[in-house]
Amino acid sequence: MKITTLQRNLKSSLLFLSFLCGMNVNSQTVTTLAGSTSGYLDGLGLAARFNGPSGVAADNNGNVFVADRINHRIRKVNSEGVVSTFAGSGVQGSLDATGTMAQFNYPTQLAIDLNGNLYVADAVNHRIRKISSAGVVTTLAGSTDGFADGVGNVAQFYYPEGVAIDNAGNVYVADAGNHAIRKITAAGVVTTLAGTGDFGFADGAGNVAKFYTPCAAAVDAAGNIYVTEKQGNRIRKVSPVGVVTTFAGNGNLGSADGPATQAEFNAPLAVTVDATGTLYVADAGNNRIRKITAGGVVSSYAGSTSGYIDGLVATAKFFYPAGVCVANDGTIFIGESGGHRIRRISSTLGIDSYQLDNQLSVYPNPTSNTIHFELNNLSISEITILDLNGKSVDFKDHFNGENTLNLGNLQDGFYTLQITTDQGIVYKKILKN
Repeated sequence: MKITTLQRNLKSSLLFLSFLCGMNVNSQTVTTLAGSTSGYLDGLGLAARFNGPSGVAADNNGNVFVADRINHRIRKVNSEGVVSTFAGSGVQGSLDATGTMAQFNYPTQLAIDLNGNLYVADAVNHRIRKISSAGVVTTLAGSTDGFADGVGNVAQFYYPEGVAIDNAGNVYVADAGNHAIRKITAAGVVTTLAGTGDFGFADGAGNVAKFYTPCAAAVDAAGNIYVTEKQGNRIRKVSPVGVVTTFAGNGNLGSADGPATQAEFNAPLAVTVDATGTLYVADAGNNRIRKITAGGVVSSYAGSTSGYIDGLVATAKFFYPAGVCVANDGTIFIGESGGHRIRRISSTLGIDSYQLDNQLSVYPNPTSNTIHFELNNLSISEITILDLNGKSVDFKDHFNGENTLNLGNLQDGFYTLQITTDQGIVYKKILKN
């Protein structure tokens, strides 16, 4: 039966409405979990206040922990959005103690282990701190600023900003001031896994590789460590034995999507990796959350220009996101440093929708003419192109295995691709310029 233009537009409008309402359609939306303006206040949701929140970490009980950097505290947000102070008095210091008696000095990034222990990159104290599930704060390693391997407080770091943990209990540190990746065993023994101590750019074995201000880390299921370089504008990959390669980014400051070697970043401050090997990067200078597939294709997942807008990932805005983590159900949490908020990206259909979205990427984005699709066990049957108001402006079908889409007939601007696949509908935001 031939589909008329009116029927096609009606179909698209109904689908877009269900997209907005989260009904039977794959979509992801950005909401504010907690926070509003800068300050310090515990409470519910928007009533709570943070000051430059950075790293975030999610446990298995629906709680999110936040490195409230300028408040020198570790905050806790439960699944209902209730904010409490988990550790830290708010006074700058390095005191080990329990809960709000302890002291931190610009805590930056967080990681959580399988037992619920929290690890803190306590940057200006040059230490890695550990917080038990009961809130007891101890120093795992580090003392005064410097560059020294050793056990516990014999070891030295220089403004450690990133921290990650593997399933064996090893802690990895993005030692920003030393331009190195350090490893701490569960017994507190510190070694240098990669980096010479001098800033620069060089791939290779650990003792010859160079970094340019590594500031965050994440570990995948195979034990590979992914590192963001906030001044190098790259995402590096470190094997379990310390071999360093460049995973994404050409080193230029920018926002270009596409294959890893062509993509650009602008002060990427945090990274997380999900169970499928997909990376999400808090690309602070671009005010975006970037997505990198296991195959190395980079796309702009959420955000555009600086601002504050909740809603569909296609239209949401962030202000200097500095922390990102992904929970077991695929919910993504963001520490929005410039906006003093904790944001989250959730799938309206849960983990099935989340996994489906991860099976399809588009690049380059922005594009001047042609979009390419990277598909993982999917096939595309049709695509409806929607403008910012949700109106259908074009329709493509009969793909027959083709993985490209020509946009030459569209005016420059933002669009949403409503992509019908053999496993469901996926939405992707694009910019034609």
